[in-house]
Amino acid sequence: MHRWTTKSWASFRAIPECQPYLVDYLPRAALRHGFMMNAIFAAAAMDLSLSNTADLGGSARYLRASLEYGTRASIEFRTQVTDVTSDNIDLLYYFASMASMVHFATPDKDLAILDRVGTLFDMLLSSVRIGAFNFAWLMASPAPLSTVMDSYPVNIELYKGMPAETLDAIGLLKSVGRLVRLPPNPNNPDGKGPLASEVPSYQIAAAQTHYCFAEEFHGRIRGYFVSVGPAAGDEFAVAFREREPMAMFIILYWGVLVHRAAQDTYIWGIETAGRDIVADTSALLLGSHILDVAGVREGIAWTREQVGLSPIPGCPLPQVTLGPTVEEVA
Repeated sequence: MHRWTTKSWASFRAIPECQPYLVDYLPRAALRHGFMMNAIFAAAAMDLSLSNTADLGGSARYLRASLEYGTRASIEFRTQVTDVTSDNIDLLYYFASMASMVHFATPDKDLAILDRVGTLFDMLLSSVRIGAFNFAWLMASPAPLSTVMDSYPVNIELYKGMPAETLDAIGLLKSVGRLVRLPPNPNNPDGKGPLASEVPSYQIAAAQTHYCFAEEFHGRIRGYFVSVGPAAGDEFAVAFREREPMAMFIILYWGVLVHRAAQDTYIWGIETAGRDIVADTSALLLGSHILDVAGVREGIAWTREQVGLSPIPGCPLPQVTLGPTVEEVA
């Protein structure tokens, strides 16, 4: 509990107003709700495990403790989630979010990084469904989510001041989406699939990833990259699991956001995940049918450069212009 209240909690802090809830309210509420107490212990133990890599024995003990506490928490959570009330909805929502990040942080050499991302998206979507059960309850709860929505709304003015090379590079998310066709619908008589830019889930995934770079640049909301999966929804999650190329092009940029988040000393559990995501995703795209679509090779080159991977012959960096206006970005 000392580790949680002095360090581990900070990895889950999106805005400064989260601190009273995570440090004071949540541990007190956990005294009445065993699943949350075990979730806190699981998170703190995972943090300690990842911080004790010089002591392999100590790291392994904390990892085992995290897995044990996490198992207990999940069993208790499944009994609670069938009875959502105005008194526990915030705890259930935060539990699902915390569990997803702890699971993502769990070392597993046998699980590919993209499979870990798929599980993360699924677990974050479960958290969103809990919140959607009664949104009014969640907004009226002690959780700071209403503060996020009221005080930190989406603001396209955040694009101002961003480097032109970044704006040009992330602009490829939209321009490529206007060129790439998705797999055809069997009921479509012309045999053509829709453009990615015409499909709402892809529109949202690309736009949310695009906007995440603005939030990351200004540092208003920490860990904003986690919003992409829940915002894009189940349809995009399915496309990602099927490794659909346009979905993977979007994930390529998401990997850069994950990599940048790992540079925050308060966020633990990411380590090399962002670089690994970009490496595996770019390898998939090199063998895909969209490789020669205008902008794809440039997107691969830029994202690899951003995470410190070596350049690939035939994949040039995007040409830098003066950058689009805020209105053009929006």
